[in-house]
Amino acid sequence: MEKLRGDGTGTGTFDDPKVFQAAIRPDHVAIHVTEKGDYRAELTRVELPRIWIQRGEENLPRVWYSAVSSARPPIFFLVDADQVPIRHGGMDVSFGEIVAVARTSSHHQRTTTACRWGTLALTPDDLEAAAHLAAFVDIGLARERGHVQCGWSLGPTEA
Repeated sequence: MEKLRGDGTGTGTFDDPKVFQAAIRPDHVAIHVTEKGDYRAELTRVELPRIWIQRGEENLPRVWYSAVSSARPPIFFLVDADQVPIRHGGMDVSFGEIVAVARTSSHHQRTTTACRWGTLALTPDDLEAAAHLAAFVDIGLARERGHVQCGWSLGPTEA
């Protein structure tokens, strides 16, 4: 495993899901691999004072439970247009969709194949300001439900 730097920036490779889950921020994550095989994962993380960005890749299907941080609730999305949707909190999530979760909420997520995902975590004030400016999610709704699935596209726009 390559170590992530002390400032939270860098790339790590993992062959143990328990070590991988400990590296994911800002949530507390418990990963349970659901298929036999040699587990491999990679995590790239950039942490700046007001924004944390990470990209994860896992080679085996899994279920994970996450308890969301009260300091930086993440926005979750898939980063590969060719991967199958995942199940997040009982909803299918496809490439091009985002999931915004509420502070101190908890969620289950299930994949059926390899998965490539990303998260973006802002301070709560910055997240709310960005949401209102972009008009892509009602953060109040996320607070009530624990999560919101948005149809906001991360892919290329059509001309």
